[in-house]
Amino acid sequence: MKKTLLTLLSMLCLAGSVWADDIDIYGVGDIDIKPNVLIIFDNSGSMGTQDVPGMQYDPLTAYAGSYNTNAVYDKNHDLWFSDINSANWQCAAAKSDLLTVGWWKGKLKKSNQGVVTCGGNNSRNYRLGNFENYDDLPGAGMKTRMEVAKEVIARLIDNSFDQVNFGLMKFNEDTAYQGGYIQSECGVTRSTLIGAYDPLNPPIYTDASQGGLGAIGAITSQTYTPLAETLAEAGRYFSGQKSWFNGATGKYTSQCTNNNVGCYDYSDKTPIKYRCQKNYIIVMTDGEPTQDDSKLNSDPGTLPYLIDKEGVGHKVTEAGEVIATSYLENVAYFLAHNDLRVLGANPTEAEIIAMGEPGDAEAQIVTTYTIGFQSDQTLLENTALNGGGEYYTADNADTLNEALTSIISTIIASNEGFSAAAVPVSRANKTYAGEYVYYGLFQPLISGSWVGNLKKYKLAGGALWDKNGNPAINATTGVVEDNAISFWSTSVDGPEVNMGGAGEKLLNDIQGGMSRNLYTYTGTSKDLKDATNNFHLDNKAVLNTYAGLSDSVINIIRREDGGWPLGDLLHSEPVVIHYDIDGDGADDLSVIFVGSNDGMLHAFDDFDGAELWGFIPPDLLDDKLEEIALSNKQVYSVDGSPTVQYYDHDGDKNILTPPHKRLIIGERRGGDAYSVLDVTDYQAPVFKYQIKKDVLGAGDETLGQSWVRPQLEKMIDKNNLGANPLQDFYLMSGGYDENQDGLPDAVAPDPVPNPTDSVGRAVFAINAQTGELLENFVFSASNYPAMTHSIIGLSAYQQEINEPVNRVYAGDMDGNMFAFRDDDIKEFELTPAGAQPKPIDVLDGKVDGNWSQKLKLFATPGKKIFYPPGLMEESFDRLYVTTEGKIKPMINGDFVYWGTGDRAHPERRDIVNGLYAIKNGWDWNGSETPDLVEAYVDKNDKGKIKAISDDHVLVEQLIDDQNTKLENVWDSGEKFILDVTYDLSQNREFVRETQTLYQNYAVEAEHHVNNYGWFIRFVEGTEGADIEMGEKVVSSPLIYDFVIYLTTYVPEDPNAVVAATPDPCANPGARGMGWIYMINARNGEAIFNLDPTNDDEKGSDGHQLREKSRTDRRGITKNKGIPPPVQIDFQEDGAVLLEGTYVKPVEDSPNMLRYYWRQIVTP
Repeated sequence: MKKTLLTLLSMLCLAGSVWADDIDIYGVGDIDIKPNVLIIFDNSGSMGTQDVPGMQYDPLTAYAGSYNTNAVYDKNHDLWFSDINSANWQCAAAKSDLLTVGWWKGKLKKSNQGVVTCGGNNSRNYRLGNFENYDDLPGAGMKTRMEVAKEVIARLIDNSFDQVNFGLMKFNEDTAYQGGYIQSECGVTRSTLIGAYDPLNPPIYTDASQGGLGAIGAITSQTYTPLAETLAEAGRYFSGQKSWFNGATGKYTSQCTNNNVGCYDYSDKTPIKYRCQKNYIIVMTDGEPTQDDSKLNSDPGTLPYLIDKEGVGHKVTEAGEVIATSYLENVAYFLAHNDLRVLGANPTEAEIIAMGEPGDAEAQIVTTYTIGFQSDQTLLENTALNGGGEYYTADNADTLNEALTSIISTIIASNEGFSAAAVPVSRANKTYAGEYVYYGLFQPLISGSWVGNLKKYKLAGGALWDKNGNPAINATTGVVEDNAISFWSTSVDGPEVNMGGAGEKLLNDIQGGMSRNLYTYTGTSKDLKDATNNFHLDNKAVLNTYAGLSDSVINIIRREDGGWPLGDLLHSEPVVIHYDIDGDGADDLSVIFVGSNDGMLHAFDDFDGAELWGFIPPDLLDDKLEEIALSNKQVYSVDGSPTVQYYDHDGDKNILTPPHKRLIIGERRGGDAYSVLDVTDYQAPVFKYQIKKDVLGAGDETLGQSWVRPQLEKMIDKNNLGANPLQDFYLMSGGYDENQDGLPDAVAPDPVPNPTDSVGRAVFAINAQTGELLENFVFSASNYPAMTHSIIGLSAYQQEINEPVNRVYAGDMDGNMFAFRDDDIKEFELTPAGAQPKPIDVLDGKVDGNWSQKLKLFATPGKKIFYPPGLMEESFDRLYVTTEGKIKPMINGDFVYWGTGDRAHPERRDIVNGLYAIKNGWDWNGSETPDLVEAYVDKNDKGKIKAISDDHVLVEQLIDDQNTKLENVWDSGEKFILDVTYDLSQNREFVRETQTLYQNYAVEAEHHVNNYGWFIRFVEGTEGADIEMGEKVVSSPLIYDFVIYLTTYVPEDPNAVVAATPDPCANPGARGMGWIYMINARNGEAIFNLDPTNDDEKGSDGHQLREKSRTDRRGITKNKGIPPPVQIDFQEDGAVLLEGTYVKPVEDSPNMLRYYWRQIVTP
């Protein structure tokens, strides 16, 4: 029987939260580099024209006009909302500004029912009708354009100075009137620009030069309007080139303009200091260009600036005659489409850090915005279009302020968040289904609900490809290519979260008039398509009975208001289900199921990414949805990962009869319940049942948060031993106790955790068909006092497909690894020589549902186990007595692998975590708490094996100095596990003989009969001089071909010395680094040469030191932050390893054996 496992890998890049969680290592904070904004201030003679209304907008005055006073209009002056005082207007921030200032720029959402709320996808300009009427009034008490411009720009600089590097440029005033010059460089002081400006008592500006009011106050109207020449000069300034018009003083000289002699050098003046810095020019002018073509029309050196889509200049006409030619829009196009800061031939280290090496840095472009002040020009509109900015018109002080404030708001917003190129991809989840990979994405926002998306790429030939067959991933950076087009997308969406994919498909469908199919379960009918389960205002009579489910909340959750409709896919891992529609045994259609923090489980059609339906778990109806709708922060809801069950509902075992399909999903931090749906008909889902926190019964353990991804397993119900005792069960654990969010040394407001947890201390199984508890498999704090802490991850061992599970392993939040066994093997105690073996207990050895064997296999107090252990069946060197009384040197058992680390507090550095491997032969002489000693090989004392705790000898010397194995070596009889942190077996000793001796010490210890495993401590440094870095395991061990694959995370050191040339463009959205380990499952040795830096090292006699050693166990991941787990995808042309966006073919060894074990994947 062929089985396909479809899972999604998580790769997180998140913002901070009010609780402890893995998202704490990420921030939505800005890259701390201000954008450069150079204002080209029109100081032409026409700016002295006195035609600007002097009166200010008074919100208490009802201005007469054609617009409705209390209506809201968009930027195009079209009616957007009829009455701002209506109860349907529910965005207080926008309402406040509209009623006082008269206009507002931001994000609003309007539902199909006309309810307006804060948020949405795009920021837009809105005006109150009263302000529109004011704006249409004829002028009274006129001011000059210069007076108003000075007043408005000074106020703007004062308001936004802390967020922007402002600079000022104006037209040359000398008699030749050629080009412009930099009045104030970007980044000068506030007083340089606006003097001692007091916003509470602003100065009265005039058209004269005003001392004490800074560069703004000094501007006068007295020259022509060489717009293109001035914009080109601004480009020379940004790019660090020599001026085209200005001499050594920075102002116009004819020698520079006409002969390119003595020109001002901007090489050390350019404001572009870093590759991630944003750069903008705002051109504010009141008229058409004049005196604007001499340099650009005659000098061949200017031609690159003039190449745009048209390649020709703009003809300025007056009375039908051409009076000037301007290349303004051409220059703007050049600045927006060319890298202005290219490193020279021999860049310094500081320059490389600042600007990036070729191929890995973003282009240093300049975006141009334009404002027509008392002027409406096609040229300015085209210039903004070519320059990547926006065009505004203004007729008075208020509209000029509106235009400038809107531009600065856009500039500041574009500099926020994850502006570093790697972030959108560093925040990705992955699943594979045949030849396709699915990415679950999320974008943290400063406030409000985060947005998410689901994208699809092709996996072939060991690489990822977009829908057009182009590489989807940049091989150098590991980031989705900017020009990639994901499947389902109609245009380039690259690494952007809110472009393309299933999210944009859903947005387009809603805008096209589609009403979403959103369901819940209200207790009347289990058919989710029944009218009583419709999550829509049509069903408000039922929905409004739930606390918090107002009409407004219902509309917000439906997200049909024009904003981005899909919430973040944060921790949920999608599954893909294939459907045989026509019953011919071949799959015809696939559906993707995934949870989201918008409050629902989503079903998407794999054909085009369309949303088929969404399901809201009933336990979220009372208060969670209201929290999602009204909160200004990220809220968890359906954040768990679904598990799918296929079952033969009619028992005919006919593959042409489509099996029924069920799906179960938890909520992680969103709640404590698991919902089960029948999705046999993907278009008509059916609610089956919920597993709630009291499922274990009154007086027994209560479940914690539903973090667990239930695993479907075959198990025996001993209370139902009829014709079919082997049934499908969801194997589960108790979940997460929020007590674990505290820290031992926490200070207010963080809690200090209790010594034991109060919920989640259990492992159990639920009948997948009925939802009933499997009574013969319930282990909890109530019946097993050793279970003191909550449990998230567990794994099951299944000998063969369609055979029952007979071993289960589970780790808790205090470092305890538990083991449970059904088949009750017989154990014998070895007695002195010549005596008969003595049976400890006589058991039947059958898998019959009697889970009577339980072990607390090993304990590492204080070290949390967040992930399921990996399992591998193995034979161990162990004297063993068979049921016939025969002594054998080998025993079959389980190799159990797990790692520790506090995923909820990723930046903790106070605990040394590790990777543990225990050989469990179930030969513990009846003990439920095996005593295993942590040991090490003392290379300085003849290779003796000693206890780490007190150095007492466990095993005496095993080989002599000539590498001869010694006989009858004494040992204490104590069972131990070996510390292989420093990899003695692969040591790099300088002297060859010493290297070989130490290696043999390690090998003999590994094969000693009392060795029950090994462990690696996550420390840096050298033996005897450990350095604790806070490294922790962040994935479940994956064992393939006797190799362990897993990922770890190392937080940044808060006390680390800052480098002399730090990189300020380093992604602020993620801290710390990730490792991927690939190590020998039997002994922890390196398998691959992952660290080639030491390959050429020689030993004492010139011999090559071993290629693989301790540093070859792991390789660093490409992106910052918590790395995703490793997945092995079996393609037709071989196995492929996926880790994040990293794809690598994997070679199978000729003698590889595959075992039927599976893991429950958790956070």
